[in-house]
Amino acid sequence: MTIRPELIEKLRAKRDKLTENVSPEKLEALHAKGLLSARERLDTLFAEGTFQELGLHAAHNATSFGMAGRSLPADG
Repeated sequence: MTIRPELIEKLRAKRDKLTENVSPEKLEALHAKGLLSARERLDTLFAEGTFQELGLHAAHNATSFGMAGRSLPADG
């Protein structure tokens, strides 16, 4: 069984969208305070290509505390 290239590209695009969920303004504010985003911290801790995130595509099903209908990227 062969995986169609368009499906692989769709998955890569979805992963890119999920991993770049910090707005440029928030990222700039973090950097101004001398802080890194969570993904930037992971990049400093692990050698390139060695960290494999599990649950990246998971989604919550919480309905309490105003969470119904909210989408939180990479909320696995």
